[in-house]
Amino acid sequence: TKIIRPILEWARVQGIRFSTYLDDWLTIIDTKNQAVRHTNLLLQKLQDLSWLVNIKKSQLFPIIKLEHLEYQLDTTIMIVHLLEKKLRDSRRSICQVLRSPIQFPRLVHSLTMRI
Repeated sequence: TKIIRPILEWARVQGIRFSTYLDDWLTIIDTKNQAVRHTNLLLQKLQDLSWLVNIKKSQLFPIIKLEHLEYQLDTTIMIVHLLEKKLRDSRRSICQVLRSPIQFPRLVHSLTMRI
């Protein structure tokens, strides 16, 4: 995250809003024109910094429903759904914690990070 901090600061100065987690970036836009402009600005800046963007894995145009970090986002009705894998993993972690009143901090941390 220290590596991307300067890029995030630059983008925010440009008015680009987004959510990031490691190499998963999600831009938040109001219009299609803004999406195109912000995407182009961000891609150009990353290329200027010699970053390699995997275009095949990237969704560079606005879409209504998308999966991001084990969630499904529906922007028409502004709802976030848990994907089945995330739900299953969360249940498993919760059951593991409930089975024993004494747990290692690592397990509790793992559970809280899943939520």
